[in-house]
Amino acid sequence: MRSRWQARLGRKCLVLAIGVAWGLPDAAEAQFTRYRRFEAGAFLGSMSIDHDLGTASNVFFMTTGRSDDIPFGTDFFGARFSYDFSPNLAAEATYSRARQTFSLDVVDDLDAGDVMLGEQFEATQQNVGGNLVVQFPLEFGLIPYGTIGFAWVRTDPGSEIAGFTSESSDGLNFGGGAKYFFPGAPWVGARFDLRYQFLSEGLAFADQLVEPRNTEVTIGVAFRF
Repeated sequence: MRSRWQARLGRKCLVLAIGVAWGLPDAAEAQFTRYRRFEAGAFLGSMSIDHDLGTASNVFFMTTGRSDDIPFGTDFFGARFSYDFSPNLAAEATYSRARQTFSLDVVDDLDAGDVMLGEQFEATQQNVGGNLVVQFPLEFGLIPYGTIGFAWVRTDPGSEIAGFTSESSDGLNFGGGAKYFFPGAPWVGARFDLRYQFLSEGLAFADQLVEPRNTEVTIGVAFRF
């Protein structure tokens, strides 16, 4: 009789243990459920760019070009929106907009279309990304994280230049960072992010194939709701 009662109790304990492990939140999750799981924020940043335009040449001159780095400021800004499936896993969408400057170098100071070779032209880059974020929340409001995802990028030259048209590309990004939510207002936080992105193609001279690489550093604010 006693052994049957012990077996019955053991089965109940096993079911309870499984429920605790899989269905009930742990201490971190219990704290997490007191807040909404949506997060939105905005950021400013800088971008280190590895993007050559290739080479264009004829019997009169040869031209090469490259993108300049974007310094920290309003030339690179964006927004992020995320939903936390759990304290450790989130899905994130990002939109960013950057103003790139491309420098052209030539063997002779000649004109090509509306742009003086040896000078510069600008382009607008729009980036839409989707990422998975793995988070490691700590008790005092700091949340380090790592992330990986895809990107879709469109680059539009700001001037009519022979041989250049708008270019769309897809790619991959990965990186990490940290968020800090203030104890007195846990729905408001600050965020630092570092990401590396490489694209399958980019703006280039005709018949040239390039694969741009970008390193982004951003800081911003985040709001939970």
